[in-house]
Amino acid sequence: MSADPVSESAHEHARVLEVLSAYLSAIDRRDWPAVVGCFADDAQSRYEGAAGTLIGGAQVAQFVQAATVSTPSTVHNLANTHISTEDVGTVRATSFAIVHALRPADGILATRAIRYDDTLRHVHGRWFITARAHRALWQIEQATVPPQLILDALRFPLLPDKRS
Repeated sequence: MSADPVSESAHEHARVLEVLSAYLSAIDRRDWPAVVGCFADDAQSRYEGAAGTLIGGAQVAQFVQAATVSTPSTVHNLANTHISTEDVGTVRATSFAIVHALRPADGILATRAIRYDDTLRHVHGRWFITARAHRALWQIEQATVPPQLILDALRFPLLPDKRS
């Protein structure tokens, strides 16, 4: 009896999403070896801000590490992803992510929307990114309030005490 093709396809799509999520999570954890592990050794990636094509996960990790030096605290949220099968063992994924990056030097929180156009290949039981195009869609920046100020305001309301 053969496997249900719909279930198998859904399972493989979930495994592709795991790779895309693992990449974003690795950036937030500053786990550069995990970033490398999301890419095939011969992957070709183009990132806005990078000069030329990055080859393999190591070059991607080096670029992202350098790009996040001024923002040691980031949160990447995978917003939505469309996955289509190209042929057996190859898929294309278009993903959108929202990135929150705090710059402690000036207290600015940058929120950016990013589009990833990826090709992934299934090799030895795992999916790897083999081609990537990264494009920033928009960005907003806003001043932040230190969490301690918010806690202090909750403990010591600015409203006058009506008991006096």
